[in-house]
Amino acid sequence: CIKVWRQQVDGHDIRILTLDKLQHSYVDLDDPLFLVYSYEKIFADVVTYVADRDPELNALFIGGGGYTMPRFMEALYPASSLEVIEIDPEVTQVAMTYFGLKRDSRIVTYNRDARMQVPKLRSGRYDLVVADAFNDVSVPYHLTTLEFNRRVRDLLGDDGIYVVNIVDKLYSGRFLRAYVNTLGRTFPYVYVMRDDALWESDERYTFVVAG
Repeated sequence: CIKVWRQQVDGHDIRILTLDKLQHSYVDLDDPLFLVYSYEKIFADVVTYVADRDPELNALFIGGGGYTMPRFMEALYPASSLEVIEIDPEVTQVAMTYFGLKRDSRIVTYNRDARMQVPKLRSGRYDLVVADAFNDVSVPYHLTTLEFNRRVRDLLGDDGIYVVNIVDKLYSGRFLRAYVNTLGRTFPYVYVMRDDALWESDERYTFVVAG
């Protein structure tokens, strides 16, 4: 179920994309640099870190949604190369119709399951891979396996970064801990990030895990 609606956020006229029960994207058509979600702001910090080394970076996004981050990078880093794997072509069509994704955009989209598309991409090509794919509030299980992590690692350059959006409870949740453990079998350094200092809280939250 796809729903598009509008809301005022901090004085911005925002379009919101809801897929099933989850609000996936907040987009300001006039300002692609305006970000609402906390995890998107963390993604943006990681993007800045990578782009400071090479503004002509190659980035791959797993999950398109409203194309918030690809459009952010398209506007901020015009020399970057941007590719999106979005399993549902209707979601991409909605992004073009309602969320400012231009049909002549230099953002390349593959409407396929990421598990099938990733092996077709060139090894070592990417500086950054961003995963923001969800079924309701959970990441599709086949995108969380050791096998998939190794395929993503193969796409990255030697100092490439893989960032993933995870919703869970920090202490009592089992999925976040299991995912960090699995990612650590592929990447030498794994970090869990949030946009505030409330690390003692065990409320469900959106974390960014980086390898």
